[in-house]
Amino acid sequence: MLLTSPLAVTLGLSLTIPLAIAGDLYRSAPVSVFSFIGGVLVLGSFVGNGMMDLKAAEEGTLVASELLTEDLEGNDEREALLSREGSDEEDEAGEREGRR
Repeated sequence: MLLTSPLAVTLGLSLTIPLAIAGDLYRSAPVSVFSFIGGVLVLGSFVGNGMMDLKAAEEGTLVASELLTEDLEGNDEREALLSREGSDEEDEAGEREGRR
């Protein structure tokens, strides 16, 4: 599943924070403890959101398949209603022709 929700996109853009911290560590620049904790929190929230999206997608496929099954079972009713509406329209058209 693509992570295209506004939350996932915002968290993805926020991944620049832990990447900047990793760059500072690579360059041997001083990194404060608070920056490191903030980077870990941003990274953890991105991973946590991805796991929640995955769980929702797994549950959603089950719900979608159940709805599809119900939809297929309800086709007989829908076809009956559509044929009834079609015959009503034909009756109205016949009445209009008779009036002329």
